[in-house]
Amino acid sequence: PARLRAMSPQALSNTAWAYATARHPAPALLEAIAVEAAPRLGEFNTQALSNTAWAYASAGHAAPRLFDALAAEATRRLPDFSPQGVANIAWAFATARHPARPLFDAIAREAPARLSSFREQHLSNLAWSFAIAPTSAVSTAPALFDAIAAAAVPRLGEFTPQGLTNLAWAYAEVAHPAPELYEAIGHRIGSAPERHPTSCLTTVLWAIAAAGGAPRAERLDAVAEALAARLDECADQELCNAAWAFAVFDHVPRSELFGAHFGARCEALSARFSRSGLCQLHQWRIWAAERALHEGMPSPRLLERCHSAFEDGSATASSLQRAVGDGLAALGLRVEEEVQLSSGYSLDFVVDWRGQRLGVEVDGPSHFVGEAPSGRTMLKRRQLRSLGWRVAPVPYLEWNGLAQAGSPTPSPDLEVARQQQPQQQQRLAYLA
Repeated sequence: PARLRAMSPQALSNTAWAYATARHPAPALLEAIAVEAAPRLGEFNTQALSNTAWAYASAGHAAPRLFDALAAEATRRLPDFSPQGVANIAWAFATARHPARPLFDAIAREAPARLSSFREQHLSNLAWSFAIAPTSAVSTAPALFDAIAAAAVPRLGEFTPQGLTNLAWAYAEVAHPAPELYEAIGHRIGSAPERHPTSCLTTVLWAIAAAGGAPRAERLDAVAEALAARLDECADQELCNAAWAFAVFDHVPRSELFGAHFGARCEALSARFSRSGLCQLHQWRIWAAERALHEGMPSPRLLERCHSAFEDGSATASSLQRAVGDGLAALGLRVEEEVQLSSGYSLDFVVDWRGQRLGVEVDGPSHFVGEAPSGRTMLKRRQLRSLGWRVAPVPYLEWNGLAQAGSPTPSPDLEVARQQQPQQQQRLAYLA
């Protein structure tokens, strides 16, 4: 401690940075530096602040008091940070999972006007950081994501495959609408898929699909051909992402991507599949059956695991779902809630409507990217139709806006609806 007190702020920062870079465990030293540095951060220059935060995040050393002090100091001096410093401080707090809402709010306000001076890695790291931070201020950062997309599109050719992967993943993770960005990323990987690792190709496919996008058929075929030639390089989640994405796109590749080799690769990695991966494969299986693709099916045992994982998803009714259920009941309908289907899918409600069984799906905010249905929502709707179900979606935006001007008026034959309050009256008419 005495030696640390004698060290300059730059020396403290450099020492922490050196141990983190070397990946040499030194928890006692890092803890002592954190105690010494926290009250002296006003003496640190901005590079030392960002490097210190980066060092502790990289080393995985929790230092909550130091990070609280770093957040306050960085927020106050953010305009003085270099583009790399802004990206690094965001990355550090996101990686450390340390809450710093005021800091992220400040970055969201400050960064958009400066993005032209950010390198490509800084752009992707900034988007990634906002996507994973525990209190990332995403709800107040649409302008930042719009600005990053605008800055990135004309420069996508300069992004590394990892940077491209992180960028696509981040936008899909926060469900931020960016059609031009997705189109440009799809063009990038589809034009030269052989230049990108399988992790990049499959993550980008997943991201575009999750956002409800759809690359051009020739680009999908080019990526499929590249993946088919490198299936043995694909990790378990990569197989799941690719299969699910093609199911969302509803595109049968011209190559043998989903041939016997695909099924064999799934079998070889079957012990590694996560529950979410198994669910993705189950939805792919439903799609493959629709398209009469039987050759690449994994074993019955693995398919049963996929079905069980998909069916076991627990559902908790939201306040929106409960309100819609109350509305359906008020119409005098017999309402079944959370109906499990043999396919593994579940429906929020099933009602008898004009002599037919009708599924009702309540689509909350997580079902959309902006105001458009997400890829997951689109896939479920399409597959339920292919399985013989008529499904009526109830989007939250329409439901919540029914009491506003221009909303539907009650149908004259809904005697029950007439007896309700005006807002409920309109909502019942909407359901009818």
